[in-house]
Amino acid sequence: MPLRRSLFLAIILLTPLVIGAGCWPFGGDETDPTPEADTPIVRPTATPRPTIAPTPSNRCPPIGSSDRLQPTPLYEMSQGSVSGIPTSGLECYGGYLNVAYREEGPSYNTWEETDGVAFQTMHPLHNMLIRHRTWGDENDFQNDTFFELHPDQANSWEFSEDGDQLTFSLRDYMLWSDGASVTCDDVKWTFDTLRTGANLSRRLSAPYLGNVQEVRCRNDLTVEFHLETLHLPLIEVIGLPQHIIRPAHIYEGTDLTSLREEIPAVTSGPFQIVRWTPNEHYVFERNNNYWDQPFPFLDGINLIRLSRTAELAALQSGRIDIGSPQGYNGAEADEILNECSELICQFWPRAIANSLSPALFLNQDRQPWNDPPVIEAVALAIDNQKYVTQVTDHWGVLPTGCGFYPTSSWAMPLERCAQVPGYGDVFGIPTPDEDKARARAILREAGYWSDETDSSNLALRLSLAEQNELGGQVIAQDLREIGIQVELEPSDKETALENWLQGDFDAGLHDFPLISIDTQLVLYDLFHSDSERNFGGYDSEEFESLFNRMKQSFDYEERQELSWQAMELALLRSGTIIVAHESYMPVFNTRVRGLMPAISYLAAYGPQLRYDHTWLAR
Repeated sequence: MPLRRSLFLAIILLTPLVIGAGCWPFGGDETDPTPEADTPIVRPTATPRPTIAPTPSNRCPPIGSSDRLQPTPLYEMSQGSVSGIPTSGLECYGGYLNVAYREEGPSYNTWEETDGVAFQTMHPLHNMLIRHRTWGDENDFQNDTFFELHPDQANSWEFSEDGDQLTFSLRDYMLWSDGASVTCDDVKWTFDTLRTGANLSRRLSAPYLGNVQEVRCRNDLTVEFHLETLHLPLIEVIGLPQHIIRPAHIYEGTDLTSLREEIPAVTSGPFQIVRWTPNEHYVFERNNNYWDQPFPFLDGINLIRLSRTAELAALQSGRIDIGSPQGYNGAEADEILNECSELICQFWPRAIANSLSPALFLNQDRQPWNDPPVIEAVALAIDNQKYVTQVTDHWGVLPTGCGFYPTSSWAMPLERCAQVPGYGDVFGIPTPDEDKARARAILREAGYWSDETDSSNLALRLSLAEQNELGGQVIAQDLREIGIQVELEPSDKETALENWLQGDFDAGLHDFPLISIDTQLVLYDLFHSDSERNFGGYDSEEFESLFNRMKQSFDYEERQELSWQAMELALLRSGTIIVAHESYMPVFNTRVRGLMPAISYLAAYGPQLRYDHTWLAR
């Protein structure tokens, strides 16, 4: 249990603390910082590769200018990139992208770290086996195309007919910056390390790779994942943002200390890091021999540490191009909307952050919170809209998908979701007041009501992390209105998690950091008896029968229907109530082009931070 507990604590802390103090080392994008005497410099040692790199031009004048420069690379732009990312032919080369970060963090290893600057420094230097889509216009963004998976180091992939093998074909022309070929050995060593946790301090990915029995190299360019049983979500797991591929010939057989503590000298990405001062700034320059021609368009990236306040001021003044990668919500978003000129800030529509979904869960190992009438009454009591209004200041989103991502094809149909007790008020039928009246009647009929006090005889201890205390107060008010007395027990996040793992609570409130929209992963994380995120301890043979039938099916419509049935059952019986989803408004400087925003865990941790196809309009 201690090992499982420490593993879980590592997994659950997926969202980094955004606290930092910063300074401003650079001016505009014309600045080319000079190295400091004591700053290490890393340069590639590879022999130039036999590809023709674009010739960087001067920076682009403003869009619409009569002397606007067109790119003049020898690569034909209309072909798109080598990997298939589309290009328009309007892109320009040159310029430094100025990006903020808020905290340094303890490690550069994305395999075991979620805090700090690890993802922002490592993605420009590396590739993944497959990647999420990071390009598109506003229509693409609103159609959730950021969930699409595309080739990166892999050309293609396929499941075997019986679903017990996933095979990737690798590109045959990729090199590490020291001249060594990128082969199956690198992919095998990477995912063997991830799934076994060998020499890792935290095994963030191991639970999601548990179905992989073996990673095998058929040859240098073919890698096979052999599975215990059919596991269709494995493709999403492999594409998780932390899964950058590292060179086996550099790190295999080491204790991985250098992977944590040093900026790598052997990389494969569109940029190389040329100088840095920890806690202040990192400077990247374009890799002219990058395999995915005609990228990158930028001369480089200035990654600058700023405090939260300084970041907002710098974004509004145009001194940085990108602040928080996923965007802003709450008071920060309101400030930017009100104070940043549209000449400086380009505002994208909100994105729903399913990776942060506040939910209330009742302890299913403790009476009376495992009694079905009590579970139903508590679900009916929650006023979702009031939570969105009072806790998120209107920046939350109602759970109209009934636990699944609201705008995805997996979302439960609205009319079906409305039939689940507690979710009808999401659509105004019935109203929250009518739901509360029904909840009081249910408690009365079940024998939990005292006519003398005109209240229930239930008293609940609500355990939560301190940052969720306002949400706890709003939910406590809802429960008191149906006669349940509530005592809030706020603590730091790790103490709250420990209490939930030990079962020392009546109810808990948590922002669940879901890593996927795939129904199999969502249902497993929240409700499966083997999941350590099933805080309430829900254990149902009926649920797991539906779950097993769903995960063994290749038929999309059958998987969808079984997923909805399993979610309906879990929301009715598990004592877990999805209250809302958070949302963010992405904001870039108006000169940033070619980059599509994404939802929180993809934008803040994923290949969007690579900026390989980003270009500057002026």
